[in-house]
Amino acid sequence: TVSSHHLRFHCVVFEDGDESAQIVAPLIYVRVLSRNTVVLARLDSNNPGSESTISEASGDVLLTNGDVLRITRQVSIILQTQGPPAATPSAFDLVKQAEVRSFEDQYQVSGRMLGSGGNGTVFVAVKQPTKKQYACKIVSFAPRRQAGLAREYDLLSNLNHPNIISLEKVFCAAHNNYIVEELITGGDLLSYLDQRGSLSEPEAAIIVRQVLEAVEYLHSNQIVHRDIKPENVLVTSWRPGARVVLTDFGQARRLQSAKRAVLRMHTVIGTYGYTAPEVYAPTTRDLGHEKGYSKAIDIWSTGCVAATLLSGCPVFSDDRGDPLEDSQYWNTGFMDTLPQWRNVGRKAKSFIRGCLTTDETLRPTAKQASLHEWFSNRHYAAELEAAYQRAISDWKPRTIDGALVETVQTANAVLDAVMKAQQEENVRNGTESYHFRHAGTEGPLLSQFGCFQSSLSAIKPRHTPLPPITDDLNPDHAVNGRHEHLNAKPPYTGDGHPEPHDSTFNDRRFSACSESESFLTLSASIPRPPPRSQWDASITETQLMLD
Repeated sequence: TVSSHHLRFHCVVFEDGDESAQIVAPLIYVRVLSRNTVVLARLDSNNPGSESTISEASGDVLLTNGDVLRITRQVSIILQTQGPPAATPSAFDLVKQAEVRSFEDQYQVSGRMLGSGGNGTVFVAVKQPTKKQYACKIVSFAPRRQAGLAREYDLLSNLNHPNIISLEKVFCAAHNNYIVEELITGGDLLSYLDQRGSLSEPEAAIIVRQVLEAVEYLHSNQIVHRDIKPENVLVTSWRPGARVVLTDFGQARRLQSAKRAVLRMHTVIGTYGYTAPEVYAPTTRDLGHEKGYSKAIDIWSTGCVAATLLSGCPVFSDDRGDPLEDSQYWNTGFMDTLPQWRNVGRKAKSFIRGCLTTDETLRPTAKQASLHEWFSNRHYAAELEAAYQRAISDWKPRTIDGALVETVQTANAVLDAVMKAQQEENVRNGTESYHFRHAGTEGPLLSQFGCFQSSLSAIKPRHTPLPPITDDLNPDHAVNGRHEHLNAKPPYTGDGHPEPHDSTFNDRRFSACSESESFLTLSASIPRPPPRSQWDASITETQLMLD
């Protein structure tokens, strides 16, 4: 039998002005509402012939054009999109194809793109053998970014909370980091506000309560987020009362111990409009007696988020003046004068004023803020608690099998893939065999990747196991490259030819990166060539195709 309410579909479409609209197809999700399961058959090229069973416990499942939902033996639904398809480029180049194959027994990364930005591109990944979908963010390797990424892995590895993004796995390959996280299907809170406008007090209270739960959990673990804003709060669904998740821990810091929790941070960080005034203290030196700031900055940011939810716009925007020049910039009197605050109640305004106190020592802690009368009023406290429990009812604690961060050796696989592609292109173009080409000549594929200096060059992993990182780590020490071989030149015999290599040689990865990047040495074995006399006697220069 088929229930009257069996499936629910919802679609996320990027607006024309969004860069992602040109490369990301509409995101269509399905959720099973009945106790009866549904068979999902994948017919696209990324998952040929793949079938899985989805149920109520599966949550929202992202579909792809051509997928088939078999409700019964006689009833099926085929997803077919109308209109021209999105102009999506090839999802993976040869390097990524080789790298994702190295861990496909754990996670299969499909070419289904979820989004793209300056920090990387996000694709759908499917965990084997559970077939559960996750988001896989692919971030290209850059030494200057490794310290921040490693810090983020270290922080998230020990966090397990329904209102904090769940980091499932990190694969560090030769050229890219593959970050597997919980798939949140509702988008961010900013998009939610763009569609719905300002929220009612009950709906805003449920969201702010969840953000406070996340902040309280972080602070109890001596972690400061430092960049709480609507863009960094994800919603699992656009239905009112859905679970929200705090994400993007790239700016977060861990205080080393509870005894040192009073230590202050000094980096000017955060997002304009949501950053506490004491963050500017290292510049102005007139907002307090002590320079720097503490984890109370997260309470200020939470207050700004609450004000944005209730008013529909940021409270500290550019048109208010310069926060470093105007002493009235941080004044919260706008809540008594602006028309958008006219229907906001006293309790909500009191909560926001408490969070937006310029003296950080007078701000409530996250625990104290969650006990504010806006949430604890005896007339609706029980109902608010029940709403929170409903919101997190579908969350399950993360279980980790093996190491959370795993270094995968992909150097040889990448080299083989690119060399094979170059040989195939040479054959198609009718050029000479790649094996007998002069070492100084590169084909178009090798030039495209810019990572092979000659036919004997090899790719090496650029990652080492990531150590725990604390707030005192100097980012300059995050990647310890060895430069002593960078300027070394091979010995010459005097006749213009290099001496034969030893059976073990040191080489470095050739890259188009700046000289400030670090390189590690590579040891590999190659056959020892015969003596020079044998070369001259048996092989002519024409055969060698020398210039």
